[in-house]
Amino acid sequence: MRLIQQLFAATALATLVACGGSSDTTSPPITPPAATVTLSVLSGDGQEAVPGTALANNPVVVARSAAGTPVSGIAVTFAIDSGGGVVATTSATTGADGTVSPGRWTLGASEGANVLTASAIGSPTIRLRSLASFPVTALITNATVPRSGAVLTVNVPGDPLNGLKLTIPDTALGVGALISIGSKASKVTTLPAGYAQVGPTIVISNSVAMSSLPMVLTIPVNVQSPDTALAAFYHDPLNDTYEVLPVAARTATTLSVFARHFTADRLMRRQGATKIARREQPAGARVVAGYSPAQIIVASVPAATLSALTTTGFAPGVDDWEFENLGTLPEDGGICAGMSISAMYYFYAHSALGPLFRRFNPVGRNNNTNTVGLRFATVAQRDMDWASATRWFDVLNAMQFVTAIPAARLHYQTLVMAMRVTHLPQFLDISGDGFEHAVIAFASNNGAVSFADPNAPGVSRTMTFTGNAFAPFPFSARAGAANGVVTGVKTIGASAMLDAAAMDAEWSQVADSTIGNAIFTQVIPESYDRLTDTWSAADTTKTFYTSDPLLTLRTMCPNRSCPVVDRRDNIDYIHTRLINASGTVTTEGIPGADGASFTLAEGQNRIGVIQHSGIEVNSYRDSWTNFRWMNVVHGKVSIIPARPTAKPDSAINFSVSAGALQPIITRYTWDFGDGTAVVTTTTPAAAHAFARAADFKVLVKLYDAANRLVGKDSTAASISVTAGPYSVWKVTTSTSANINPPPASDTGSSVEAVLRRRYDTLVAYWGRPRSAVVNPTLWVVKTASPFNNDFDTQPIGVYLSDSLPGTNGGKDPYPAPLALAADVNRTAIDTPEFLPKWTVTGTVPDDGHIIATGALRNSTIFACIGEFTSATFVQAVDFRMSGNTGTGTITYTFRVVRPSCNRPNQELSRWQWVVSFTATRIK
Repeated sequence: MRLIQQLFAATALATLVACGGSSDTTSPPITPPAATVTLSVLSGDGQEAVPGTALANNPVVVARSAAGTPVSGIAVTFAIDSGGGVVATTSATTGADGTVSPGRWTLGASEGANVLTASAIGSPTIRLRSLASFPVTALITNATVPRSGAVLTVNVPGDPLNGLKLTIPDTALGVGALISIGSKASKVTTLPAGYAQVGPTIVISNSVAMSSLPMVLTIPVNVQSPDTALAAFYHDPLNDTYEVLPVAARTATTLSVFARHFTADRLMRRQGATKIARREQPAGARVVAGYSPAQIIVASVPAATLSALTTTGFAPGVDDWEFENLGTLPEDGGICAGMSISAMYYFYAHSALGPLFRRFNPVGRNNNTNTVGLRFATVAQRDMDWASATRWFDVLNAMQFVTAIPAARLHYQTLVMAMRVTHLPQFLDISGDGFEHAVIAFASNNGAVSFADPNAPGVSRTMTFTGNAFAPFPFSARAGAANGVVTGVKTIGASAMLDAAAMDAEWSQVADSTIGNAIFTQVIPESYDRLTDTWSAADTTKTFYTSDPLLTLRTMCPNRSCPVVDRRDNIDYIHTRLINASGTVTTEGIPGADGASFTLAEGQNRIGVIQHSGIEVNSYRDSWTNFRWMNVVHGKVSIIPARPTAKPDSAINFSVSAGALQPIITRYTWDFGDGTAVVTTTTPAAAHAFARAADFKVLVKLYDAANRLVGKDSTAASISVTAGPYSVWKVTTSTSANINPPPASDTGSSVEAVLRRRYDTLVAYWGRPRSAVVNPTLWVVKTASPFNNDFDTQPIGVYLSDSLPGTNGGKDPYPAPLALAADVNRTAIDTPEFLPKWTVTGTVPDDGHIIATGALRNSTIFACIGEFTSATFVQAVDFRMSGNTGTGTITYTFRVVRPSCNRPNQELSRWQWVVSFTATRIK
């Protein structure tokens, strides 16, 4: 005989270090069969009555259309499916409200489930279940359990259950809990071949749904041979299903099991199961409405038969989760228990929907992208209080139970019997040095137990029972952690220690995408807008449009609700990782305002955003917070044409290409960079004429219907006078004459300064032209272009030179202007004294007449000093063009004046020089 410590080895840690201790979710698609009408149960399902008697309420079904409205006139057929019994009528027609009833339903003569079917043309057949149950014999009635706990013992000499004990630990049930215990002489009839029920059926009624600590039920059994294996099961007679209770100890006359509930409502729901509406209580029992008592049976089987192959249909890679057990922010120690129980729940209740593996994770096996799964498993971990597992087993150890059969053998036999009886996988607890781990056992064969480990998704692992112990095998509390030493394996079953019923509500939250909202911090993704140099919240539920080829995201954690993160400007930021559509991590964002970046392709981009809030800067193993997909549309914004060139006052037709962004753009603003007003258009086009020659920066901005700046682009527009002539004429003949000849000498005068330093090849020293009579070339230009440091542009005008304007052999700083445009006002030539002012009349056509004059004046006045104080030089051209011939005159006038302080100004000299010429067009 051994103490219970052999079954539940004491742990060294007082606190469990365990695998457990907005989002884009995907609702599970449920596609009903195509139907004209659909029948459903309105009332009367799940009732209970004594065998051979009628139910209290007649069953009622309703026929509805695809739109959900009641349909009248539908013929419905009722038939007894199992359990015997009769209904008042087997055929009836729905009324105006769409309802119909078979009338009174009398149950069969034997105890057990009674099933009635209802069918109609165009509708799937539905089933109603009721329970035929004989009365319960009271053994303990309404025992009040104090907060400090109690041991309730059946004291009914001669009764098969005399000596049955229920041990309730201190604080397990709270204050004033009521417990009643009874029995039924009838036995179950649906155990597998070779199995037998030992003793009567036990009925326990409890006013508390779940206890905080395990309660131990010690059942009298008279099975002394260790060659007979025993296990205790919950039995749901309405749906004829079983669940095993974890074993605590076994002696020659007792079997001790433990559980946190004795309530039928807390059993793991099966696919298509009916919830009992009313259950027989032990005589006189008073329990809280809604809690149906559990029925418990003990089954036996020859131990030697347990070595045969046992399967459940569960398969790793099909029925488990595809992500590893790494933990999440609410459960940072790991979520192995939540992963195991939630996968079992899905297999028990919803496997008809298809495999669980990758069901909510289309990108494949990625540890971070199954938001539904990670949240569902985390909530399950939290709800079933797996963090208290070490405390549970410490409490059991303290009870000092004795056992005649080694702990490992008891749990192995319980496990195999559970899989044989239920045909379902079982929850196992694996004890290590200071922590607990949870796995799913799904098959056994000759001592080899196959199990699914949340640390190794999709892999079938094996533990081996041999002799009286499980052979050592490696395991860790969570994926990637160091392997520990196995100190024990416990069969937990399904719901005995876990609040499996709560998972029904959690599953409904999976369907409506709210799973985990209550316990997960609602972190906020933010995107960086390079157009405005700002961060703003990114709504990942909507398509995001951007012209920026680099998407940068960060994650803000509100209200200081995350562990150690990067805090800037008194705001918390956490890890952000970005993945592509195939699930490959593309960028690793450091915590905080820097964020993570993703290079976008033009068009549609599907980007996954993984958010972690880890204790360590580079740790993502225990702090998964959220994952969401983003649909990002990137379009490149380009102005067309790029870098255009044009002449002043010539319109340029601009357009803008925005690629995939084009459909959302509602407004364009154009800034042409020349000081004119910004232009707004609703189409991607604008025309503009620049009034002067320069390089201008053209900027266009694109806005959507919400007035959000979506994109922009700029380009340079170069506006200039094209270098070179409009037409070129060769002077063929020329004559010249002096009128009012120049003075004898200009030495030291402003005349010398002006003539020698300021004029061109046409005006020589003393006004004699150097080359006017040597066949110079006449240039008639009408465009603009830069040409030297003294002038910004070469304006419209007429030029006479042997060379192109502005070259001049380097002898003078600028060419020979005969006439310049009236709008040209220069601040200086070499010195501030000289301000040229030019005027033009006429036009510069290929064939026509141009008259132009220009003057240069020394504007400096020397107050009553110097011989000459003011000089004016005027030059004029009169040129007539006809076809390829032209005639003209060039007149130079020079005047020198001496200003006087006390008398009228004195003209010191005046001279004129006239050149008459003919010319031939050469271009």
